[in-house]
Amino acid sequence: MEQIRRKERTARRSRRVYVLADGAKPGTAPFHAWVPWQPGWTLVTDASAGPDQVDALRNPRRRSPAR
Repeated sequence: MEQIRRKERTARRSRRVYVLADGAKPGTAPFHAWVPWQPGWTLVTDASAGPDQVDALRNPRRRSPAR
């Protein structure tokens, strides 16, 4: 929980947030220190991340089941 709070605090204090994720990450089960996606954040990933995977990251309530 402390790691989540630290990430949330850091994001709140930042003017910009960039999420760097390997193309295999979006759409998979959340990590133990998951911080919900916020409007205005920028996702940087490679071409192997499909549109559905990117949408699942940005819209966690619509996330498909974990692989």
